[in-house]
Amino acid sequence: MGKPKRVYYLEQTGAKVRYGQKAGGLFATLSGMLGRERTMQQQGATTKTFYADVEWKELEDVEVE
Repeated sequence: MGKPKRVYYLEQTGAKVRYGQKAGGLFATLSGMLGRERTMQQQGATTKTFYADVEWKELEDVEVE
């Protein structure tokens, strides 16, 4: 699988997640984000969705601060 050209972010507020359950976050696929959004809304969360077009650059020289 190649690198995604677009990534998706789900921001949720208002719902407390059970232990071990994931809430919002970064997704590589739209369908994955929409499925999580649906689950969070069923639990009473308010959600906002975002997307970003990605320009990939090779990581070469890394400086550790």
